[in-house]
Amino acid sequence: MKGYVKKRKDGRWQGRVELTPDPVTQKRKQKFIYADTRRECQRMVNGIIHDIETGNFADAGRLIIKGYMEQWLDVHNKKLAASTQQSHKNYVYNHINKYFKDTRLRDLRPIDVDKFYNYERAKKYSEKTILQVHRIFSRALKDAVKNGLISNNPCCSVDAPSPLVFEPNVPEIELYYEIVAVAIGTEHEIPILLAGLCGLRRSEVFGLANNDIDFVNATLTVRQAAVMAGKEIDIKHPKSKTSARTISIPTEVLNILKENKKVGYVMSQDGNITHPGNYTGRYTKFLKRNKLPHIRFHDLRHFHATLLLDAGVDIKLTQARMGHANIGQTAYYQHIRRKPKADFAVVEQMDDFISKSRGGQSGSQKKIIKE
Repeated sequence: MKGYVKKRKDGRWQGRVELTPDPVTQKRKQKFIYADTRRECQRMVNGIIHDIETGNFADAGRLIIKGYMEQWLDVHNKKLAASTQQSHKNYVYNHINKYFKDTRLRDLRPIDVDKFYNYERAKKYSEKTILQVHRIFSRALKDAVKNGLISNNPCCSVDAPSPLVFEPNVPEIELYYEIVAVAIGTEHEIPILLAGLCGLRRSEVFGLANNDIDFVNATLTVRQAAVMAGKEIDIKHPKSKTSARTISIPTEVLNILKENKKVGYVMSQDGNITHPGNYTGRYTKFLKRNKLPHIRFHDLRHFHATLLLDAGVDIKLTQARMGHANIGQTAYYQHIRRKPKADFAVVEQMDDFISKSRGGQSGSQKKIIKE
């Protein structure tokens, strides 16, 4: 941070300090002060520089949170996909700006952030939603520190919201095929098969084109995903590098895809892309209408990973098929089914190991010898 002092023609002293560039335009501004003596002018210049470096400068302090978040969003969003941009706008305008309104950025304290999260909880927002708000707010305040607008990030001094681990409702094989049977001939047949027996995400199902299917070699390639961007559809690359993948198709799924082969997208009647956002509601009503248990569409992806576990498929192969970035994510998708016989076999195996380790007698078999 630079500051200059010079004498004016009228005998007074002028101080000039170069301020932090505007975070949006990057245009540099200057602050001028005046004093009767060089010593006083230099003292004032040094004070301004100190205030700027500690985040207490008055000009920076006039910036309200609402104004800063709007500026930050304009810059930060340009690097994101259209669907993510829309999501960030929702969190900023409907949560952060709605609560803080005219609060000055410089005045924000950790206790204010805690009060904000408690307000969100009182409004019945889930911990998952509040955590997402926290991540966006913290990133924005981190950039405010980087730009010299504040000295520290208040979000770093509060406990991040911790949502409970969601337990998906993974259907048994019998229930899954009951759902498939009811879905035959409806718009739900192909999505349920692709999610349950191929492990595709909803966005991947709706982004799948008929050209992505190799009917000769019985494979499909996930090249793109159809996601919501407000009311529009955003066609983008798959979720991660590993999500772009080629997998084999089970025979029963391949036969259905052959029967419904057409030009354009698999989930389309006219070849054009179909909006994925409307499907979840129709799928939920389909289950309810047929008196079937409520199972999220994404739970069918959990079903596929668990099916591979039950079939004894190596977890690395499952990871590749699911398109997961790391094996821990695959393990999260695989669920141990509650099978009394299987659990009893585990106890037998454990008991046998203990018996061999203790010279042929297990803990339950060894006789108690009284002295």
